[in-house]
Amino acid sequence: MAEPEDPRVLQGKLCKRRGVSKASITRIASKVGDLEADITSTNKCNKPKQLLVRLNEANSLYRQCHLALIDVIDDEDEHTIETEQATLDDQLDIAQDLALRLQTLIDDFNAPSTDERKITSKRISRLDRCLTMLSESITSDGEPDLPHLKQYQEQLLDYKGELADVNNEHWILKKRMN
Repeated sequence: MAEPEDPRVLQGKLCKRRGVSKASITRIASKVGDLEADITSTNKCNKPKQLLVRLNEANSLYRQCHLALIDVIDDEDEHTIETEQATLDDQLDIAQDLALRLQTLIDDFNAPSTDERKITSKRISRLDRCLTMLSESITSDGEPDLPHLKQYQEQLLDYKGELADVNNEHWILKKRMN
């Protein structure tokens, strides 16, 4: 049967493992800062999601090591236990802040750009003008003949198709905003 490990040795190993996971979280924080600074990055869509997964894994390992470390501390050493509790709370605050920053990056990437909204708005305005002109043309012609009616019908079908496309784009943009 294996002898129980010396609590001081075990405490040292747990501190080392906790330090490694804390260093991982620090590196993730650095990468988050780089992503926030680089607003032109084309790789922004997946990177924040990947970093969020890694952050959650590193934070989970940190907590696991930290709680195991608490288990080997003498119950009567209240000062050390209070210090360790403050250390855990600080690290959890750091991880929560990073998670919020990463979620903001993810949300920012998913938000529609101003250009997309402007293009959709211009297409709607153009369709409105075209339909107004077509309506005026129909009413000004008096009694349109059959070729003109066919032409109006074709134009209306074209506008209907374009309106369906614009409506879909508008719905997608609205969904991305929410």
